[in-house]
Amino acid sequence: MLQRTVQPSDSKSNRPMQTPRDYDQIRRAIAFLSERWEEQPTLEALAAHLGWLAPAHGFEWMGSQAALIAFGCATALE
Repeated sequence: MLQRTVQPSDSKSNRPMQTPRDYDQIRRAIAFLSERWEEQPTLEALAAHLGWLAPAHGFEWMGSQAALIAFGCATALE
Protein backbone atom coordinates (compact mmCIF):
# COMPACT_ATOMS: atom_id res chain seq x y z
CA MET A 1 0.00 0.00 0.00
CA LEU A 2 1.23 3.47 -0.84
CA GLN A 3 1.89 5.82 2.02
CA ARG A 4 0.69 9.39 1.84
CA THR A 5 2.62 12.32 3.18
CA VAL A 6 0.92 14.43 5.82
CA GLN A 7 0.51 18.09 4.94
CA PRO A 8 -0.53 20.93 7.23
CA SER A 9 -4.27 21.43 7.01
CA ASP A 10 -6.90 24.01 7.70
CA SER A 11 -8.61 22.83 10.88
CA LYS A 12 -12.06 23.85 9.62
CA SER A 13 -12.06 21.96 6.33
CA ASN A 14 -9.26 19.41 6.89
CA ARG A 15 -7.79 20.31 3.48
CA PRO A 16 -4.11 21.12 2.81
CA MET A 17 -3.40 24.81 3.38
CA GLN A 18 -2.95 26.92 0.26
CA THR A 19 -0.16 29.46 -0.07
CA PRO A 20 -0.12 32.67 -2.11
CA ARG A 21 2.24 30.87 -4.55
CA ASP A 22 -0.41 28.16 -5.08
CA TYR A 23 -3.04 30.76 -5.92
CA ASP A 24 -0.65 32.51 -8.31
CA GLN A 25 0.07 29.21 -10.10
CA ILE A 26 -3.65 28.51 -10.42
CA ARG A 27 -4.33 32.05 -11.68
CA ARG A 28 -1.57 31.73 -14.29
CA ALA A 29 -2.82 28.29 -15.39
CA ILE A 30 -6.39 29.54 -15.80
CA ALA A 31 -5.21 32.59 -17.75
CA PHE A 32 -3.03 30.43 -20.04
CA LEU A 33 -5.84 27.97 -20.72
CA SER A 34 -8.43 30.73 -21.17
CA GLU A 35 -6.28 32.50 -23.76
CA ARG A 36 -5.54 29.31 -25.70
CA TRP A 37 -8.68 27.21 -25.28
CA GLU A 38 -9.24 26.93 -29.03
CA GLU A 39 -5.75 25.43 -29.48
CA GLN A 40 -6.40 22.79 -26.79
CA PRO A 41 -2.91 23.13 -25.23
CA THR A 42 -1.27 19.96 -23.94
CA LEU A 43 -0.37 19.27 -20.34
CA GLU A 44 3.27 19.63 -21.36
CA ALA A 45 2.59 23.11 -22.81
CA LEU A 46 0.88 24.16 -19.58
CA ALA A 47 3.75 22.80 -17.49
CA ALA A 48 6.30 24.62 -19.63
CA HIS A 49 4.33 27.86 -19.32
CA LEU A 50 4.24 27.54 -15.53
CA GLY A 51 7.94 26.72 -15.34
CA TRP A 52 7.53 23.12 -14.22
CA LEU A 53 9.85 20.39 -15.41
CA ALA A 54 9.06 18.65 -18.66
CA PRO A 55 8.37 14.91 -18.39
CA ALA A 56 11.48 12.74 -18.56
CA HIS A 57 12.01 10.64 -21.66
CA GLY A 58 9.72 7.64 -21.55
CA PHE A 59 7.14 9.28 -19.27
CA GLU A 60 5.42 11.52 -21.83
CA TRP A 61 2.48 9.10 -21.94
CA MET A 62 1.52 10.14 -18.39
CA GLY A 63 0.08 13.39 -19.76
CA SER A 64 -2.27 11.63 -22.17
CA GLN A 65 -6.00 11.74 -21.54
CA ALA A 66 -6.17 7.96 -21.14
CA ALA A 67 -3.40 7.99 -18.52
CA LEU A 68 -5.05 10.81 -16.55
CA ILE A 69 -8.36 8.91 -16.53
CA ALA A 70 -6.59 5.74 -15.38
CA PHE A 71 -4.76 7.62 -12.60
CA GLY A 72 -8.02 9.27 -11.51
CA CYS A 73 -9.82 5.90 -11.35
CA ALA A 74 -6.94 4.34 -9.44
CA THR A 75 -6.99 7.20 -6.95
CA ALA A 76 -10.74 6.91 -6.47
CA LEU A 77 -10.52 3.15 -5.96
CA GLU A 78 -7.68 3.49 -3.48
